[in-house]
Amino acid sequence: MKNFIIILSLIISLISCGSKQLSEPKTAGFSVFEPGVSWATGSDKSIDIWKNWCDQHMSEDLDAIMNLAADSIAINGPYGEKINGKEQLSSFLTNWFASNNLKFDHQWATSVTNPNGDGGEWVLNGYNFEVTNDTMTNTVNHFAGVYIKDGLVQQFSIYEQQLPKE
Repeated sequence: MKNFIIILSLIISLISCGSKQLSEPKTAGFSVFEPGVSWATGSDKSIDIWKNWCDQHMSEDLDAIMNLAADSIAINGPYGEKINGKEQLSSFLTNWFASNNLKFDHQWATSVTNPNGDGGEWVLNGYNFEVTNDTMTNTVNHFAGVYIKDGLVQQFSIYEQQLPKE
């Protein structure tokens, strides 16, 4: 009887260990573009890709930036600029780098993903952005909404706010 109780206890323990159910990820939020979507926490990997993108801009490494960009990259700038595709991106950056020095000072970042989506993640990043050229230095606050999939920057929009006068 004692052996029976021990064996029964062992079987119950094994069954209870093997039947653990995976819980759904905790989600929050909504999207008017994708009804029914609720967002889950993304990964630091996507944040690192975006930070690398910004670092390559400060280094003016056009080849590294092109290697991080999807072929069909789409960018909406803070002043209504639109860039579609790597060719337009390369042309824009070549002109920009010729007359400006850039500095990104990241303040915060997070990433979110649609647990039922295509595997991409949205990086949300707030940073101070400084542009210096021959005539001025201007620092503003930027907010970026960046979509990263398969290790590449697919699209992003930049929103800008002037910093308060000190």
